[in-house]
Amino acid sequence: MNGIDISSYQAELNAGIIPSDFVFIKATEGTKYINPTWREQAGQVIQTNKLLGFYHFSSVENPIAEADFFISVVKDYIGKAVLVLDFEAGAINAWGNVGARQFLNRVKEKTGINPMIYMSSEVTRQFNWSIISNTNPLWVAQYASMSPTGYQSAPWTDGKGYGAWSS
Repeated sequence: MNGIDISSYQAELNAGIIPSDFVFIKATEGTKYINPTWREQAGQVIQTNKLLGFYHFSSVENPIAEADFFISVVKDYIGKAVLVLDFEAGAINAWGNVGARQFLNRVKEKTGINPMIYMSSEVTRQFNWSIISNTNPLWVAQYASMSPTGYQSAPWTDGKGYGAWSS
């Protein structure tokens, strides 16, 4: 399957006409930021019957509060969209895998859904993720370079594995 992730930076893009099987949309960040275009982007995806997902960009605030905020924003789509924690930047140092686990567990507790987690392959090896690797699917960030790559049938990898996840 081919897919894309978008945020308000792609506000001018009609997510429904991009050749893809799925679209993951940034919905929230921290406990205050809501992507001003997320509903419009979601509508474009739904109209074309593509698979839909929403992600929360982790901040350095309380992981439980961030999970509650994310859920409060996307609540109308629970059960209709994939839910994802975007775990990078400051949260890696502020939360570590304990905070990420708290976020993921809170989403599961309130929605019944085990969300995915998005991170670089390096971060999959930075912490012990074995407690969530069987329940929370992994979406690996591809940071080979900043050059656009388009769709790839075999994306770049550093060849060092994905920690507790087999793939």
